[in-house]
Amino acid sequence: MAELPPAFPHRFADPQLAVPALTGSPDQIRRLAWLGDRALALALVQMLDEHPDRSLADKARAASLLTSNRILAQVAEHLQLPAWVPGSFGVRKLATVLEALVGAVLLDGGAAAVRSCVEDLYAPLIDQLGEQLWQRDAKSALKERYEKPGQAGPQYQIATNSPGAYEVVCKIGTLSSHGAAATLRGAKLAAARRMLDRLESGAPE
Repeated sequence: MAELPPAFPHRFADPQLAVPALTGSPDQIRRLAWLGDRALALALVQMLDEHPDRSLADKARAASLLTSNRILAQVAEHLQLPAWVPGSFGVRKLATVLEALVGAVLLDGGAAAVRSCVEDLYAPLIDQLGEQLWQRDAKSALKERYEKPGQAGPQYQIATNSPGAYEVVCKIGTLSSHGAAATLRGAKLAAARRMLDRLESGAPE
């Protein structure tokens, strides 16, 4: 029988329910992930709704971030999930397996069990993110600025791409800005932040 990572916070009344999430067929994993995706989102929405000082827009952005494949994969890595599941892993697969485990928790203990499990899984990450959880990232803010019809949105081009070192150019019309980071996403965010700074300082659009 497949074993769960020791750090996984739910103890199954019926351990067999967790087996398909770890070693099941693709159809079994997809079914559990479908359940888990929705159960996870509900639990996170309930958690975020306990912050009455935050706007609905802030909560929606936070929920979108916390349910992204990137964040799900980070949570899975924190559990050391790859060591417990056969095969190779990318971000999407890690996210799917974690969602499948949450789906198995739903079948085992219902929504209350999912809420308890998700709180334990996400508490360290939410503490780590702090105020970043509630803020729009620069890339999203820049995109929103150019959502009007007829406006050309920001374009991103990779200038340098080597392991652990990315440089990206953000272009809007005749303006350009550069960003560098250890990840492609980080480089794009850095370039977008510099572009926003230029625009907010009065650079012509």
